[in-house]
Amino acid sequence: MNYLLKILYNLLLLPLASFRLIYKSYYDKSYLKYVKERYGFCNTKDISKYIHNTDILIHVVSLGEFIASEKLICSLLSKYPKYNIVVTCTTPTARAKIDSKFNYNQVFCCYLPYDNYYIINKFIKKLSPKITIFVEKEIWPNLYSALKKVNSKIIIINATLNIKSFNNYNKIHKLIAKSINQVDYICAQSSDDLNNFVKLGYDKDNIAVYGNIKYDLDYPTDLDYESNIYKKKLALDDRLVIIAASTHADEEDIILKTFIKLKQKNNNLLLILVPRHPHRFDEIYELSKKYNLHTGRYSKLQGATETLDVFLLDTIGKLLYFYNLSDIAFVGGSLVPNIGCHNILEPAMFKLPIVIGNNYFNYKDIITRFNNNFGINIAENNIDLDNIFLKLLNNKELRLQQGNTAFNEFKKGQGALEKTLKKLEFLLKTT
Repeated sequence: MNYLLKILYNLLLLPLASFRLIYKSYYDKSYLKYVKERYGFCNTKDISKYIHNTDILIHVVSLGEFIASEKLICSLLSKYPKYNIVVTCTTPTARAKIDSKFNYNQVFCCYLPYDNYYIINKFIKKLSPKITIFVEKEIWPNLYSALKKVNSKIIIINATLNIKSFNNYNKIHKLIAKSINQVDYICAQSSDDLNNFVKLGYDKDNIAVYGNIKYDLDYPTDLDYESNIYKKKLALDDRLVIIAASTHADEEDIILKTFIKLKQKNNNLLLILVPRHPHRFDEIYELSKKYNLHTGRYSKLQGATETLDVFLLDTIGKLLYFYNLSDIAFVGGSLVPNIGCHNILEPAMFKLPIVIGNNYFNYKDIITRFNNNFGINIAENNIDLDNIFLKLLNNKELRLQQGNTAFNEFKKGQGALEKTLKKLEFLLKTT
């Protein structure tokens, strides 16, 4: 059965992955950039010094995982300045952010090729990393086998395995259990994550709870300077600001309808909309205008802004600056099924009262902890959402109280990064 699964896996993965790439690129042309890398072809000139000479390979799936691990990568660069480090990812937003953060003399960045047996073995053999770090959760059978062929140690940090992912992986339990036990060590976010990895077949002696490194996020060094610029441009001195971050399809429509109702009771409101995916920026701009809301865009921020109803943050990497300017935060991916919510720790670090929907399986452990201490508001339906916002807008003391509670929970969760770095340093010493 295992042999048959492997054959099917290698036959089907590449055409299915290619079809998915075509589908995504239809809506977002940035997926076509560096497309050869997805099939194992990297720029030979750029990658030359890393061939058979990669000390650390770090894989982050998307922008969220990179933001979570950015501080860790910088710490490794500082402690091991002579090490050759390669960072791979799978999304254009992550690729763009990594490229803007590091130059090729510090870090080589490329897409991780598809997990086809021949493609991935060629890629890994070319790099031959001494240690490979996966951030959060990536279980690829051919990739793991290829890494073991070059004697690379494998560690998953900030590891999470929610019930949805567990059920999907468990459908091919035998194949996954064999693959995952090629991992040398797992630093799990929570006891639930640990138990799910063990139930999937992972050796319980090689996994421990380290916490979530997203709690160890730093404020940008230019936070106050940049925030003040935007505060003046948007004339925010006397306005109440709701920010709706990392929103998905259908969520913007719900938030805009709620905003219109709130605006009727408080004309001093500004809504900052931050769609999760850049290819939807134009669509959301048109949607907001359809509701006759005076809408501005970050990319075209000029002229008078005092009369704006909605401000569309149509860029990547500026979210923290606008959390710093807000009074209430809604975190997206929580009003629609199958997403499971996004990072609530970012608004928490700015002492904001937080509002989400009731789909939050990706952050169940964190949100449960916040909810138990009254540090978050969970809307069960659209009417509930309206009432939560209205209650917060009408009660400054409640906003301050909830914001402080969220911030205290954020501070209590810190420390995972330091523990994870110590584990990585130990593994690097023994490599």
